[in-house]
Amino acid sequence: MAELAAHIREGSAFLQPEAVTGATMANFAGLAAARHAILARAGWDVEDDGLFDAPPLTVVVGDEVHVAALKALGLLGLGRRRVHRVPVDAQGRMRADALPPLDNRTIVCVQAGNVNSGAFDPAVEICARAREAGAWVHVDGAFGLWAAGSPRYRHLTDGFGAADSWATDGHKWPNVGYDCGIVLVRDPAEAVTAIEQAARAHERRAWEATQPAPPTRLPGVGARGRSPLLGGGLELTP
Repeated sequence: MAELAAHIREGSAFLQPEAVTGATMANFAGLAAARHAILARAGWDVEDDGLFDAPPLTVVVGDEVHVAALKALGLLGLGRRRVHRVPVDAQGRMRADALPPLDNRTIVCVQAGNVNSGAFDPAVEICARAREAGAWVHVDGAFGLWAAGSPRYRHLTDGFGAADSWATDGHKWPNVGYDCGIVLVRDPAEAVTAIEQAARAHERRAWEATQPAPPTRLPGVGARGRSPLLGGGLELTP
């Protein structure tokens, strides 16, 4: 996992992988961070004020987007049908030449590993366009992002390191237990702020009096149960 994070890290970005309950929740957490960050830049606190009257966001997906990403968008109130679908090529790769206009209120969801063909979206071109426009790029890498840890197949993930959030799954190629998703966010504070619910003062004091560390703040996280399982599985995977 550390090698995976090291490969997609760029410049001063700091990535802290978090184990969650599968790829759907990994996509949810990464997209929640995107929703929080974009709306916060627009002066809107989505966690406190919700989406009613919030500045509109645009979500761009490939025409063969995986259902897990659409489910996460639905749970976040961003809509499963209210997305801009970009045409794909014969292998299911998003066509960079068919991207709509992007701006700083756009989330672009790209795939590292199409569920049917295994193909990777052209991340170099897409991320460059997104960076220029100030858009957020989220990577659904449940199937293919692990190629970043392989010297033989690492080239397939070129360009994905320029994204802002990534979701992958220990259940796929590493063959770990089913509920071992992983989310990474370029700025981990975005994910924590988007998800956490601050405890009341007396609850926090009671927790700190009996526990060595504060409770995990991402949804579906079971760091004490899943991280050792995930780490052990990766060590055993050839």
